[in-house]
Amino acid sequence: MPHSAILPDPRNGRRRPPLLLCCLLLLSGLLAASCVESSLSDGAVASVNGKTISLRLVQALMDSRSVDMGALEVSTPESMKNQYGEALGTLIIACLAEEELAERGQSVSEETVSREEKLIREDYEDEDLNAYLEREALDYEDWRRLLRVHLTMQAFERQVLLPGIRISVDEVRAYHAANVERFHVPEHMMLCFLAGEDKAQLEAYCRRFPTGRDNVPDGLRVQCLDMEESELPQPERKEVAAISEGKCGKIREVDGSFRAFGVVVRHEGGVQPAAAVYPFIESALREQKLRVSFSQWLERRLAKADIRVAAALRPVLEDMARRSREREARKAAPAADSSALPPEEEAQDAASGTSDAPSADEKAAEKEAGTSGSSS
Repeated sequence: MPHSAILPDPRNGRRRPPLLLCCLLLLSGLLAASCVESSLSDGAVASVNGKTISLRLVQALMDSRSVDMGALEVSTPESMKNQYGEALGTLIIACLAEEELAERGQSVSEETVSREEKLIREDYEDEDLNAYLEREALDYEDWRRLLRVHLTMQAFERQVLLPGIRISVDEVRAYHAANVERFHVPEHMMLCFLAGEDKAQLEAYCRRFPTGRDNVPDGLRVQCLDMEESELPQPERKEVAAISEGKCGKIREVDGSFRAFGVVVRHEGGVQPAAAVYPFIESALREQKLRVSFSQWLERRLAKADIRVAAALRPVLEDMARRSREREARKAAPAADSSALPPEEEAQDAASGTSDAPSADEKAAEKEAGTSGSSS
């Protein structure tokens, strides 16, 4: 998942998890201590080595995120401050990444932006992109600038960060050993639900079950699912527990039709070996190394950058820096609940999308890693 993830994905319209959050908090801390400027040009809220960032573009990024989130939200002053700070930090980082690519002769070309815009327009099919932008009150020129930012961050990750990242087999094994609970698979089975109006037809199907289970005759309904026995209602659970692997259970009549369960295979629970979940571990390690590499790059780049920020935004950046310090202090605390946020801050983080808790996508990836390789 690219480091442009805090930007809305112009292609699919979905907001991805804020993987740049740690770097934005680092940036906020550094900016809060210096680089405050009260003499920026009209309409500008920051400048990076002489290149200005307009309030209009910051607002456009915030507006595009609101559209991607798909719902109207009542923003609190606190959440609005966080959103402004994150949007500004995103655009500052994008300016630095753009400079890095330019120094390497790898800048995103106008042709690349136009080609991506053409693909996006084709994705809209029946609805014209301009009509969509107008309906969502997004200016086309601002949207196109954000598209360039999006492509710049993708190119930066691909051409600057990823080439320096290597993952060894020993690292995969160590990660597996340290996170073994993530790869535990409970006992489960491939269970088929069989139903039909003709009892003889169902009996004939069960005689060749499970070998011919994919050849379902007309009039018979078969649905097979990989599931745990505990997911069944209590009465069915007892019935299924008595069925041998590769066999159908008792055929019963229910509401004028005939039904039965069939167990294709049962899988014992246990820990998936590292080889079975290698791609998931490799992805997790790559993401960790990307974060570290990106943070190190950002620190180096900031050390020699001339970044000026409008004085009015200083309180926003100071607040982000404070929250960053408090978050790190909680992580370092020995208490068992040290990672928990106070209720009011947890609510603020949820509103601004800055929570450290795993996203739904991350949780789904872990679950997928835990069940991979266990199907029939």
